Amino acid sequence: MTDNRKSLDLTLYDAVQTTRPLIRNIVAAVDATLKGTGVTVGVRAVLEVLFAADNASLPEVTKHLNLTRQFAHRMLGEAADAGFVERKPSPTRKGAHVYRLTNKGREAIKAIRAQEQEYLRAFMKGHSEEDLRAFCRVQSALNRFFEDLPARTTTAKENQK
Repeated sequence: MTDNRKSLDLTLYDAVQTTRPLIRNIVAAVDATLKGTGVTVGVRAVLEVLFAADNASLPEVTKHLNLTRQFAHRMLGEAADAGFVERKPSPTRKGAHVYRLTNKGREAIKAIRAQEQEYLRAFMKGHSEEDLRAFCRVQSALNRFFEDLPARTTTAKENQK
């Protein structure tokens, strides 16, 4: 392995290792900014999904947030109890439900997003558009890579037998 390749490998490894603290710091910052809103970090995530999707079923929310069904159900329940979302019978599946934002929920997530975007604009001042677009591309690629890794690893081990 060349020195340049080894350096690049270590750079990527270090970047991946900073992901956990980054996520913890983001969650702590979001939690702090939500104080007094009646919205938790988990409920905020559900509101974001419903803001983008207009309405969604529990399996759709679960898949989009990559959460367990039980946790997504609990967050949807908390959001409904707080009046941020409403649950309606699914028009396509008997016995199933879809969730959608209430006016209160829509206004809450719009205000939360506006505040978060203000913070991000302050961060963006120190970075070029090229840097930010590259970050998004690499982050998305890493997410896809690690999302599929367990299946690829299992298949590879089965093929070695």
